[in-house]
Formats: sequence, structure tokens, C-alpha cells
Amino acid sequence: MSPEPEGEAGAGLPLPPNSRLGRVTLLCEVCGAETAHRVLRVTPRRTATHLEGIARCAVCHTTHPFRLATPRTTSVSVVVSDAERSHRTRQALAEGLELQVGGSLPGADPKLEIRRLDLRGGARTESAPARDVATVWLTLRRGDQLHVSLIEGRKTTPLVLSCTPETNFSVGDLLRTAGEVLRIHAVRARGQTWDEEGPRFQAFEVDRLYVRRAAERRPARSSGWEGLPEGR
Repeated sequence: MSPEPEGEAGAGLPLPPNSRLGRVTLLCEVCGAETAHRVLRVTPRRTATHLEGIARCAVCHTTHPFRLATPRTTSVSVVVSDAERSHRTRQALAEGLELQVGGSLPGADPKLEIRRLDLRGGARTESAPARDVATVWLTLRRGDQLHVSLIEGRKTTPLVLSCTPETNFSVGDLLRTAGEVLRIHAVRARGQTWDEEGPRFQAFEVDRLYVRRAAERRPARSSGWEGLPEGR
């Protein structure tokens, strides 16, 4: 969300996106350059397109009036995945703000990284202005290590799988690691556990994979589990 200036006069009036904690970059006529300023007061008669007030230059400490154009904003859906939980919120962003996979979202925890951008038409993209984006997917920067649980009867063994964030996984897929062939039994992703074949998930969406050795079979009353097919 856009930060707000400090002081009673500025309460509830958002500053432009280049501001932070009541500070904004303005042209200082004394310094002859754009410098950081502390916003002291925001004029109550704010229009839909401009923001006016009084600011003090952080370099020469000159206090002077300012007038800035306020950007148009758009509302996007933001999905944050943290460990095995996820939650969805909405956030207002400047329409022209360029969003990039691998980058960060203004106002979000810097440990969170944009892992996926869904456009309003449903397609995915690597970068786009906020006005074109419907959903931003954020995950903790966790490198290329994926948590795996190997299920053997009542025993569960934790493993770590190395992969790229874009690697795809689905229930029924085979994993070859440490000389063994494992089959994915369930996938924990997007805040829920998936145990049926069909949906595919990129590694950055996955919180945990549940696997069995491919030669094993599920209990008699279970379905969808078969031995290793010929040729796979």
C-alpha cells in the first residue's frame, strides 16, 4: 500500500509511489537538483490528479511548497505462499508500475519474490505493467531446494530435492534420485494438498512432495497407484 505522510494534516492522504515513510523526491531550487524531502504537510484540497503541500529538503533543509501529479492506481490480487500456508489479498498499485518475475512487490516483505504473473486475460507473463496484471504470486526466496516426504508404511523420511523453480510436478510423476525411482503420491501446493492426477505445479508453487518408491503399491482400498510402467 502507498505510504502516508506523518502529521495530522497529511493523515489518510497517500503519497506517490517514490515516497517512503513521509519522504519523497522533489526538485530543490536551492540545491539545483532532485533531492530527498520530508513531507511536513499535505494540503487538504487535494485533487484527483495532483498532491500539494509543504516539504523540507534533506540536503539544504530549505522548506518550500510542492505540487506532484498522483498516479492512477489499479487493484491486483496478491497470493502469498509461506511454507505450507497461503493467503490472498488485494493491493492497489500504480498502473504504470512494471512488475517482473524474480523481482519484489512494493510494500511487501523483501524476502518475498514474484514467482508468477497472471494477466487479466488468463495468460502468464514474465513482466507487465500493473494495469495488465490480474494476480501476482509471491513466495519466500528459497533457492532450488524442494522438501520431499518419502512414505514407507507408517514411516516417513524427509528428503530434499534439487531442482529449478520452473520445474513442473504432478501426482503420478516419477522422480529419479540417489539411484531410486520414486512416484509422486501427493503435492502440497497453493495452500492445499492435491492427491489426484491432472494439475501441474511449478516448483516455486510447491511446499512439499509426498512420494513412494515406484515399485510399491498403495493399500488395497486406495486407487490411482500402480507399479513402474514398462519403458518409463
